[in-house]
Amino acid sequence: MTQDGNEKGSVLIPEHKETLKLMETPVGNGYIFQIDIPENYMYNCKSLEKENSIFTIYQKGEKIYWIPESNIFEQIYSGENEKLTNSSPNCVNECEFEIVVYNENKEISYEEVIKFELVNGKCIVTLKSKLLFGNKNMFWR
Repeated sequence: MTQDGNEKGSVLIPEHKETLKLMETPVGNGYIFQIDIPENYMYNCKSLEKENSIFTIYQKGEKIYWIPESNIFEQIYSGENEKLTNSSPNCVNECEFEIVVYNENKEISYEEVIKFELVNGKCIVTLKSKLLFGNKNMFWR
C-alpha cells in the first residue's frame, strides 16, 4: 500500500491500521489505495456492501479509489432514460471491499478483504483477512 504524494509505502498485515490522506482523485475527493502485484498478475476489486457504498469504490490500474461522499446518483438513469436524483449527497463512513489477485495463468493467487473507515476525519485502512491459494491449499494470514 502506498499513499500518492508520499514516497513511503506500507504493507498491510491483518488488523493493523494505516491512515490515508484526503486527496483529489480522478473521480472526486477521496482516498487512494495502491496495490503492488507481480508483473503479469492482474486483480479485481469489488465492494462487499449492498447499498450505500456500492458506488464509492473505483479501480484504475494499480490504484483503488474510495470516494466516501459521492453525488453519483445524479448520473444514474432509469430504463426509460429518466435521470434519477438524490436530494442530498450520498456519504458513507466505512466500506469493505474484496481484492482478488490472479497469477499469470489466471488462477487465484490470493484474496484480501480491506476496510476503509472514517474516524475523526481520518481514513483508517485495515486488512480484515487474506487467503493465500497455492498447490490447491488455502492459507489465512
